[in-house]
Amino acid sequence: MKPPAVQLTREITIHIEDFITRLRRGQVTESKDIAVETMNLMRHVVSLSRWDDIETLLEIIQTVGRQLLKALPRELLIVNVLCRLLRLVKEESETVETLTEQVSSRLDIETMTIMGFKKGILNVINEYIVELEHTEEDIAKNALEYIHSSEIVLTCGRSLTVQKFLLKAAAKRKFHVIVTECAPTYEGHEQARELARSPNIDVVVIPDSAVFAIMSRVNKVILGTRAVMANGGLIASSGAHMVAAAAHHHSTRVVVCAGPYKHSPWFPFDDDRFNTLISPDAVMPYREGDLVNSVDVVSPLYDYVPPELVDILVDNLGGHLPSYLYRLLQENYGDTKDLPWNIYDP
Repeated sequence: MKPPAVQLTREITIHIEDFITRLRRGQVTESKDIAVETMNLMRHVVSLSRWDDIETLLEIIQTVGRQLLKALPRELLIVNVLCRLLRLVKEESETVETLTEQVSSRLDIETMTIMGFKKGILNVINEYIVELEHTEEDIAKNALEYIHSSEIVLTCGRSLTVQKFLLKAAAKRKFHVIVTECAPTYEGHEQARELARSPNIDVVVIPDSAVFAIMSRVNKVILGTRAVMANGGLIASSGAHMVAAAAHHHSTRVVVCAGPYKHSPWFPFDDDRFNTLISPDAVMPYREGDLVNSVDVVSPLYDYVPPELVDILVDNLGGHLPSYLYRLLQENYGDTKDLPWNIYDP
């Protein structure tokens, strides 16, 4: 890691440490909440830090990003929204420069550049936070294009985006949903409980081992994801790879619901780099003393799903093929070669 280019104030450092602590303790777990909390942190950083030009502000953002990446190296969502913030700051800088060209007075130019630019950046951050908060609702507006009456839909584990997507379709159509329980976390039970509140959804929970057997009856698979990599692959809940592979074998369409803030500009050169291991006690209880001492049990939280198993990515703008993701990344982040962070740095 490169050393910080600028010195952050004590007040900003406290905000950063508090944010890192809450994520490490699991107080913020939902993808959207992490993205929103990251932007709230950056709003504090922009408003509390001292800077007089675009270069200094960009250095401050990059310094904060390096600290967050070092403390939370597996959390791609944080780096994604910071990359988007850099893009927004550069666009706002270009807007201010265009306005200053129309002003003749040097004093007016300096006032407009400093005061107007800072106010503009804060307004842009606020608008982006509102966009993040409404991402699930915007994705759900596309639900009727993918879900039809009397269809059988299969989903894996728990995803708030998929939940709202299915409930939106259930407002006008009646269909069946099969939910895999996603052992050992059993998140599928909670997902099924929420979907069962709708009178138009018939919900069935199945064990993960029954996915391949039942896939021949499924019309389409709808998955949520933690992140979408630059090649179109997914970092999704454990068990998603098995579901996608079974769907591919039966030629069943796989639809992935993911907001733009989950699009990551990096390629998955190392799958395990983005995974997290959780306690294996649910798989192999510690009370099995003799057996526990004889085996190594690995319980990953996520699966990597290769892009060839994904048919459509649905965001707030509609559906896209995984091969089109490079264009979305360019629109959101600009030239990804110029990004100041490298998630593969030791």
